[in-house]
Amino acid sequence: MPNQLKLVSPWKTNWLTRGTAHRFAPHAQLTRAEFLDYLRAFAVEHELPVVRSCEISSVERSGEGFDIRTSQGNCRAGLVVNATGYFSNPCLPRLPGDERTSISRLHYANFGDAQKIAALAGPDALVLIVGQRLSAGQAALALFDAGLRVAISHRAPIRFGVDDWLWPLVYRTFDLAEVVRLRFPGRNAGQLDVPMPGGRVRKLIQSGAIQTVPALARFEPDSVVLEDGSTLAPQVVLYATGFAPSLSYLRPLALEACPVTGVPLTRNMESIAVPNLFFLGFEMLRNFQSRFLRGLRNDAVVLAAEIERRVPQAPGARRPASLASQRREGLRVRGAAAHAFASQMTTVRSPTPQPDPLPVEGRGREAARRLSSGLRLILYYLRVPITWTALTLHNSWGILNVLDLIWLRPMRGGLIDEHHPFCTGIDPATGESIWLRNVVFKSPRRERWPDSPLAPDPDDEIIRKVGDHLCKQVLMAARSEGHPHGHAAPMPPGILYIHGAVHFNGVWLLFNDFPDAIRHFSDPKFAAEFQRLVREEQREPVTLFRDRDYDRTEFARFVCFLRTLFPWFSNCNGPKKFVLWGNPSPYPAVNTITGHWIRETRALKTEHGRASVARPPVARKYFPDAAYFGERATTRLPENLLAFLTSKRIALRGERENLYFVDKRKLRRGLRFGPEPMPSLWRRMRR
Repeated sequence: MPNQLKLVSPWKTNWLTRGTAHRFAPHAQLTRAEFLDYLRAFAVEHELPVVRSCEISSVERSGEGFDIRTSQGNCRAGLVVNATGYFSNPCLPRLPGDERTSISRLHYANFGDAQKIAALAGPDALVLIVGQRLSAGQAALALFDAGLRVAISHRAPIRFGVDDWLWPLVYRTFDLAEVVRLRFPGRNAGQLDVPMPGGRVRKLIQSGAIQTVPALARFEPDSVVLEDGSTLAPQVVLYATGFAPSLSYLRPLALEACPVTGVPLTRNMESIAVPNLFFLGFEMLRNFQSRFLRGLRNDAVVLAAEIERRVPQAPGARRPASLASQRREGLRVRGAAAHAFASQMTTVRSPTPQPDPLPVEGRGREAARRLSSGLRLILYYLRVPITWTALTLHNSWGILNVLDLIWLRPMRGGLIDEHHPFCTGIDPATGESIWLRNVVFKSPRRERWPDSPLAPDPDDEIIRKVGDHLCKQVLMAARSEGHPHGHAAPMPPGILYIHGAVHFNGVWLLFNDFPDAIRHFSDPKFAAEFQRLVREEQREPVTLFRDRDYDRTEFARFVCFLRTLFPWFSNCNGPKKFVLWGNPSPYPAVNTITGHWIRETRALKTEHGRASVARPPVARKYFPDAAYFGERATTRLPENLLAFLTSKRIALRGERENLYFVDKRKLRRGLRFGPEPMPSLWRRMRR
């Protein structure tokens, strides 16, 4: 790690006991070395039994406890707390050609300082940084100041933090903002994304002094090839690609872990697969703070209390006399967990569950839970008019863009041919269908379905059928032999082109039915991850359902549930008669219109845009948790009311029915758009 690395949170959020709170100024930003010295002194002062330079080779089950093999001998324990965190296991991408390239490569964990990189790269060298968050920005600034040329390779758009002038205020008050964030959504608050620093780094990137390039595709002997086909010849590639848990020594325990992040699956910080095995310092153990020092400090107190409760259950266990008094004095100390753990290192506890000895405390927790639920409900109703207002404004902007594409400056048919990726769904880079590689989430498939013609196909087939359906919409506007302006269609070419941006560049989510989707989206962690997906990828999401035998009213209410949750218009399409503003589809499908289709549809107007508009598949992983559990599986009054009013509005349109941009009465009389060239604006106005 960099020698001068500093904590990203102030001292007031990281001290361990109130007695040491005044050792530094409350808003001091400590270096790594300063905080390490503090921890060492803390261990000495409290006589914590810390064993240094001791490597754990394996942890295995032995009867009711654990056998622990270390480089300093073996021992037995009744409980094990893993607090190894992330930073011992850097994530190093494996790319084609990296075994034969002469380019130096290292991870941010081995960064040291800019002078080390300068000595490795040579004068006026180019350093390519792979990454787009905090570490990438810090490294880029240090290397630029050392006189090196710097480029940043990133896949998703770079997000910046606040500017330098605002940072002192944010740094002093963000702990209060986190308190509010914890009070209302509680443990369901979504993960924190640590963006690239704003201020000077942002200005250097925007000015071009620090170059930004697409993601790395492969290595050549003395250069790198980027995803857009261009090449660079850096002397050093610096990976700022994060870290992953290092838990190989726990492999004999057969842990259950997230297949994407490798983080163990836990409940109340205890492994769901291995009783009495606890974890500290991992993502979302209790809340979004759990991976940070400030969260470790709080989680350790909760874990120490749980260990303290379990310790007396083991015959002959030694309970530290000072632990209870320390907690009564309000000492927020991770050492409490170490004390309790140390007392168990030679004792195996009975796994027999014990009844809660504090029923009054349990009632207090239930009252607190109800209060929290009530506050969240109040907050929901306060947000409804705000979200609906934002949705109306956002959707109005989308409507204006559609009118521009089909009426004011209409897009003509035939801009792309029938072999364009928007018409085939084929990724030009691989020659294979892109849809399955853009699936970002699938809920566990229901094991049994009714034996009927509406029983769902396999998941991959569902996605292919919907993708093929959308391809056919674009094909009607594509040129082919004998049809230079496309085919006559019930929709203008501009609207048909939009389907290409949705199915090829979009992302897919798949659920069993509407209650299944509501259970996921009503989990604040899932909703926050969905918003992060849209924000970072800038794509249109499509939500699919396996169940084709749906209730149309429930479908309308679900769509209005999404419109109340997010400030984006959602449209419902399916195999039954239309629902609200929806259209036919092989399976129930909801396209949430985030507005990113505008840029990609307009790109088809230029030759360069038509050649580059097809984007590569989503590379980053989203929705890391194995399971999401929201607080409900049904819609609420505002959502039902919105569905009712929308259906009434469509009913009042009479024979025009539910098509917003096209009059169904004219379609029934045979109106079709194209394939003749688009008439002038004056002729259209005369019509």
